Amino acid sequence: MKEKLDTGQKISVRYELLRKQDITQIILFLERHLRFYTISHSILEQCIFKDSGYEPSLVIGMFLNDTSELIGIIAGVLRKRGLKKYCALKMLIIHSDFRLKGLGTELLKKFQQNLKILISKSCFVRFDASPPNYINPGLDFRYSDLIFFLKHHGFKKKGIRNNMICDVPKEYIIPKKKINDIQIKRLSESNIIYLEAFIRRYFRFSLWDEEVRLSYNLTPITTYIAIDSSNHIVGWASYNISFPGCFGPMGVKKDLRGLGIGGELLRWCLYSLSQEGIETMVIRWVSEKTAYFYSKTIGAHISQIYYNMVGKIKPNKIIKK
Repeated sequence: MKEKLDTGQKISVRYELLRKQDITQIILFLERHLRFYTISHSILEQCIFKDSGYEPSLVIGMFLNDTSELIGIIAGVLRKRGLKKYCALKMLIIHSDFRLKGLGTELLKKFQQNLKILISKSCFVRFDASPPNYINPGLDFRYSDLIFFLKHHGFKKKGIRNNMICDVPKEYIIPKKKINDIQIKRLSESNIIYLEAFIRRYFRFSLWDEEVRLSYNLTPITTYIAIDSSNHIVGWASYNISFPGCFGPMGVKKDLRGLGIGGELLRWCLYSLSQEGIETMVIRWVSEKTAYFYSKTIGAHISQIYYNMVGKIKPNKIIKK
């Protein structure tokens, strides 16, 4: 798909849908114009093109007309929370030399036009975490220009999330394999169905069962579980599911919290990272309440703050004749 636009500012542009084969071009663009972060080929592929909610029409590139120069990218995927569908906006970036010229507004409009075709009811557009695949749990507060841009276009801040980091010791003591009658071990294929059942039962409003599935594709499986004396799963923790060094999700049965189970699961993940030679653990999507747990358990500290920006869009009206 190619479409031309004259912005009225002597900058003539066209749109093209970006595909998996364009990843190298996208990465080069991000390296030059995405401040504060780098995104690897594998993360970009997993979080957009291999995402279960991938829609080709929602990954759009803006090019200078009659040239091959990419000057803007917007990308999103479709998600379902319960019976409601929403759009997770993963990135919106304009070339550094072409900002404040109205091009971001035009690119967002094109994205909204394409989204309207895909939805039948009003739909939230969320610039926040989009589990199971997400790059960041929101919009980094350092991107103040993008925050004000989204607010100008009707988005509202709906909360704050944090990332935390912890240095991984090169020589980490092997954690405990047992806490009272609770055994800690790496998840095996035979226990996968029981872990998913546990998550759906005790954490039913989350999408953590889908996130944990990403660990099954790694060797070894990057999830540890806690099992009681009756051989029932009572907790779990995952790591490396999106990139080497990331931690989460983690959960422990509510009536067993405070007994050290979560801390030991966390330490086993930290130990595994030390064995792999990874220097930093990144704990994603942390609330203020759980931040204290990570701080006291392994000395983690808040490294990044993210805003959850949410907008709303209505589908195209169907004209009845």
